[in-house]
Amino acid sequence: NLPPVRMGLLTKLNLLTVGLVLFTVVATTGFYLWQQLRDEEAGLRAQGRTVATMLAELSERGLQADDRAAVNAVLDSLPPEGDIAYVAVLDARQNQIAERRFGDAMSTVSLPPARLPQGTAAPAIAAADVRVQGQRFIDFVAPVRGAPTTVAALAPGAGGDATAHFADAGLAAGGPIGYIRVGMTFERQQAQFRKLLAGGSTLAALLVLLAVASAILLTKRLVSPMRRLVRASSAVGAGRLDVFVPPASSDELGHLTHAFNQMTQRLAVSQSEVEGYQRTLEDKVAQRTRELEVATAQAMKLAQHDILTGLPNRS
Repeated sequence: NLPPVRMGLLTKLNLLTVGLVLFTVVATTGFYLWQQLRDEEAGLRAQGRTVATMLAELSERGLQADDRAAVNAVLDSLPPEGDIAYVAVLDARQNQIAERRFGDAMSTVSLPPARLPQGTAAPAIAAADVRVQGQRFIDFVAPVRGAPTTVAALAPGAGGDATAHFADAGLAAGGPIGYIRVGMTFERQQAQFRKLLAGGSTLAALLVLLAVASAILLTKRLVSPMRRLVRASSAVGAGRLDVFVPPASSDELGHLTHAFNQMTQRLAVSQSEVEGYQRTLEDKVAQRTRELEVATAQAMKLAQHDILTGLPNRS
């Protein structure tokens, strides 16, 4: 008897096919989503640097003239929709002189201290990831540098108060006259990521279902001839040589089926020849037995009677 089958070949092939398809779909979708997140974050950082640089250039005259109305006018020109969460303008002493917040979630949020760019050799923009009440932001701080003019040129005829003011501002020393702080939010990227994730999950589920259906049909067509061969082999093992398995294809399985049919036909012919030889041998044995019986009877008769007269011999 054949040993019991714990896991059929059809099940193994289905599991292998579904596993490979699932791994491919998940890996491809994950890589695509990761690439989208990376590109979106890179774009958001580039946008934040551009906005900070632009606001620093536009706010330079207002900060240099200590004109807060001009600074507020620059901030009012920003669109309320977009990736900007907040904008703040700081003077040289890092005191906030103007601020704009966008979105209801930022109205009651207290911002962490700004991380100012280090060094005065180049107008670098400092960027840092901050979290405020569970929300992630990219905080950009750009220095605002005034024109390289002297205090006298900036305030002709001004007294010591003006000189002290600009000296405190660091303008005479060539330092920043203020800072622009811009916070970029990931809210739009997160919403887009959720849409991509939902769409990718739906597409992955559809692909997996399609792959499972295709795998079941293909493996069933592949395994069905093998199952017929297994049943035919069991019948041959039980002594039946009249089985015939019709070839279902012209591939390797079809060749195997054809070879199996040839084998059973040759076994059937060999068995018929053996049975014929056996019957012939039995007939010859029976004939020889009859001849031996006749010869034995004649020998007994010769032993008991005279050959010439036919009379019984004396004891």
